[in-house]
Amino acid sequence: MAESLRFEGRLGVAIDDTPKKARARFAHFIQHLSQTDDWLRANPIQLEWWGGQFAPAHISAEHPIAQTVGQALQTLTGQPPTVQGMPYGADMRLLVNEANIPTILFGAGDVRRAHQFDESTPTADLETLARTLIITILRFCEISQSASQHIS
Repeated sequence: MAESLRFEGRLGVAIDDTPKKARARFAHFIQHLSQTDDWLRANPIQLEWWGGQFAPAHISAEHPIAQTVGQALQTLTGQPPTVQGMPYGADMRLLVNEANIPTILFGAGDVRRAHQFDESTPTADLETLARTLIITILRFCEISQSASQHIS
């Protein structure tokens, strides 16, 4: 029989929650579990928080910057954009939560390849990203629509 068990995991934090409250609820659950199980009462769980801990952040999909980026991408690709939350930490939380700057995550390539030893992005994806950002800037800053048509 093993003398000890170490379990590591990730605690996701909902959009309208805080890491502190999420950790407290999880700790309460572990404490309750330990009080209701004979073996765990005799072998208490030691809970430790370490590593990167990121607060959630979001803006409405209806926010003008999100709409403008989505419309610019659709102009280029002919496809409506995919709008979804992502389950990883990002500096967006600082811009939205601390500086009150509306922010979205938008980039080229497949995010599953990010931060890998062989990370790469197809040139065509980078070109679409650059064109989308140029159109977004022109439209968001209300520069002539004809200028943005030359980009697509």
